[in-house]
Amino acid sequence: WFNHRRLLEPIGHIPPVEAEPIYYQQLTESAQVA
Repeated sequence: WFNHRRLLEPIGHIPPVEAEPIYYQQLTESAQVA
């Protein structure tokens, strides 16, 4: 389902399938700090 080729500028010119794990990792890191 995810587009593996299209690069999206707002997320750093990476495909959504690569941006998703980074996003969730940042969420868990910020939750651990709080």
